[in-house]
Amino acid sequence: MAFLYEEYDNLSKHGVFDDVKIPSYITENLRHVLRGYQKEGLKRYLYFSKNRGNQQKEQMLFNMATGAGKTLMMAAFILEKYKQGERNFIFMVNRDNIITKTRDNLLNASSLKYLFADKIEIDGEAVAVREVQDFSDSSPYAINLHFTTIQKLHQDLHNPRENRLSFEQFEDLSVVILADEAHHLNSGLKKKEKDENATWTDTITKIQNCSLKSSWYYVNISDNLNLRISAIRG
Repeated sequence: MAFLYEEYDNLSKHGVFDDVKIPSYITENLRHVLRGYQKEGLKRYLYFSKNRGNQQKEQMLFNMATGAGKTLMMAAFILEKYKQGERNFIFMVNRDNIITKTRDNLLNASSLKYLFADKIEIDGEAVAVREVQDFSDSSPYAINLHFTTIQKLHQDLHNPRENRLSFEQFEDLSVVILADEAHHLNSGLKKKEKDENATWTDTITKIQNCSLKSSWYYVNISDNLNLRISAIRG
């Protein structure tokens, strides 16, 4: 059985994605112009999204090289998911220093690295981008972003505290999980946790099982500059 990216590579050779248009609510709400291969990656997702049927859950992997603009791809993907009705986003990494950098990219409009337009507007409505500690006060008119490491997310969910994420929150919540450098995410957990079957994969699976509709977006870094949707599971 062929991988999905192999099927999509074949579709690309036959020009199928040439007719897929990246909507203005993405291009006009980004500060930077998308590169050709970024457009190709987005078109592949848009094509998949249009043809995926009634699946409630998405799991995918974008394989990108270092310096290929993966965070800009994330920003574009966030805009698309907002248009689809999503409001709650978890940005998950394996190191704290990546969170600091990404906050500037997605929250600090005065930063030169900021990726969104100065004013985000979708369907004639202004859209705010805000950081939240949990989703109890999510705004229906904003992109609500929670930044965490997989280690902290694992600890917060398995040791419930006030003003922290809990498994119970996901029971009536739709959430998009964006995992940066996904191939590193299981490297930081202690052996004891792995031995107890409390790995990050189990944590994410439990979130998905609790949630009504959980979208899981992976950005993985490799030496290959081609963007590939290499795994999708309903």
